[in-house]
Amino acid sequence: LDDNNLCSQYEEKVRPCIDLIDSLRALGVEQDLALPAIAVIGDQSSGKSSVLEALSGVVLPRGSVAHSYNPSRRIP
Repeated sequence: LDDNNLCSQYEEKVRPCIDLIDSLRALGVEQDLALPAIAVIGDQSSGKSSVLEALSGVVLPRGSVAHSYNPSRRIP
């Protein structure tokens, strides 16, 4: 699969789940229900995507261009 196909699959399959979780957080659902969250921190090309793929079973886009899957968010 090429980068464009992987990006398309990500946008089609993963992004809606992330958007739903963000919407639920905005509604304050986290007070009653623990929503999934994960933070992976590391240098570029250090294997972060491989760790996420192993945990989720979702193939993430990769290539020569750096990708950001969910921009960092300040956690109170």
